[in-house]
Amino acid sequence: MVKYAFVDVDGTLTTGLSSWELVHRHFNLIDEMEDHSARFYNGEITYDEWAHLDVALWKGRPYAELNAAVNPPELIKGAKEGIDLLKLQGYHVVLLSGGIDVMVDEVKRQVGANEAYSNQIGQTNGIIDGSVYTTVGIKSIVIRQIMESNGHSLESSIAIGDNVNDVEMFELSHRTVAINPKSDKIVKVADHVIETDNFIDAVKLALQ
Repeated sequence: MVKYAFVDVDGTLTTGLSSWELVHRHFNLIDEMEDHSARFYNGEITYDEWAHLDVALWKGRPYAELNAAVNPPELIKGAKEGIDLLKLQGYHVVLLSGGIDVMVDEVKRQVGANEAYSNQIGQTNGIIDGSVYTTVGIKSIVIRQIMESNGHSLESSIAIGDNVNDVEMFELSHRTVAINPKSDKIVKVADHVIETDNFIDAVKLALQ
């Protein structure tokens, strides 16, 4: 039986601002970002609509600038060591992120995760074209798709995350750890909660 470890990226494997906020700050679009965010959390727009509104603001800008805004990622201490430990214990490590693919893919490369799923920003001839593919809008949907396509079980799965968008991922997983939690909602559904500047501490807790 394949054992899965689902790991968030922004705020879990990385420190500082989320990839979306890094891009908005790079393009001096903080007011617009905050407006879209408020509309989503107030229930006025869907996650998909939120993402499309954000990316529409970036249309026509060089994709290289987006890349420069988010890379290199600021990894939390022990990020690679923690992923290595999960793999050593027989876990197939999947990064599940609502962040931007160009940064998440680089995190995957640096920490050596097996797979990574994130949101893809469209480009045409090196220019952001305003399209976005919200691969990870709701993490539970992605997890179910992975399980169904491979015929595997969540019986021995682990999940590590930090915020409200990880709640459904936690509800599906067998053992869960909230690391440096940003939301009371994630604390309520987590098996364990830890405040630490070293990711490997959260992994060891998940493996207990």
